[in-house]
Amino acid sequence: MAADNPWANDNPFANNNVNGTVPAAGGAWGSSNSGAWGGDAYSAPAAAEAPTASSGGAGSSGKPGSKREADLNRREAELNRREAELRRLELEIRNNPGAKSTKNWPRFCPVVHHDIAGEIPAQSQIPVRRAYWAYLGLIICLFWNFIGGSALLISDGSQVSAWLWSAIWFVGGVPGAYILWYARLYNAAIKDSAFGYAIFFAGFFANLVFSIWSAVGPPFLGEKSHTGFISAINRLSDNTGVGIVYFIGAGFWTLESLWSLWVYKLVYRAFRGQGMNAAQIKREAAGRAASAAV
Repeated sequence: MAADNPWANDNPFANNNVNGTVPAAGGAWGSSNSGAWGGDAYSAPAAAEAPTASSGGAGSSGKPGSKREADLNRREAELNRREAELRRLELEIRNNPGAKSTKNWPRFCPVVHHDIAGEIPAQSQIPVRRAYWAYLGLIICLFWNFIGGSALLISDGSQVSAWLWSAIWFVGGVPGAYILWYARLYNAAIKDSAFGYAIFFAGFFANLVFSIWSAVGPPFLGEKSHTGFISAINRLSDNTGVGIVYFIGAGFWTLESLWSLWVYKLVYRAFRGQGMNAAQIKREAAGRAASAAV
């Protein structure tokens, strides 16, 4: 009557091993994944994760750092950027040692090497480029000033002195301005030299005074050799054409003066923004003096 025994196949104590194998550790009433009553097998709960420490620590308040700390961090980041830029420039010069000595300016007659994009650090390119435009503007003003002196000499042969002074301003002013202030700024931006910036400020201030003086054209100290407004008014009574040439020159000098004033402020703002001050200028000057003495 085994076929009629309802417990024949469900005996929990029956030995179901085959060939000595042990049955799976599932419930006795179902599959290996079921419990004795048909539900899922019981599993031990996962161990609770240990609480992680706060990133700020017990003493972290989450408040931003002081203004002084923020300023120090900003300066440190600025120094790191400069060092990276200097390393890049040094690597380029090392890989191409002849590039620095290649004369490429002016294009029609190269006499100096000039490459703002390739040599000047990125954060200093704008003030240097603006100063470069000021230098080009000065060349235009000096050239037109010479044209005015030549026109005056043609209209009045006795004005040799005024023509000579206008020629001296042009011949001496173009290389003089390059050496006294533009090259100083160019090299100071490359070397990040506070002393170089100081020399630039001195030379460029003299250039600014000269531009304003030429724009006004006061009636003394070689008035006719400057195409300023007062000189232009005085020339109109003698020769209208010469007076117009002087008025055009006065307009050029005025634009040059305004642009130079703006460039002066722009470079000074960049100078202060890079963390330079008078103390650093004194230290560099003392170091240069000691090197020269040795």
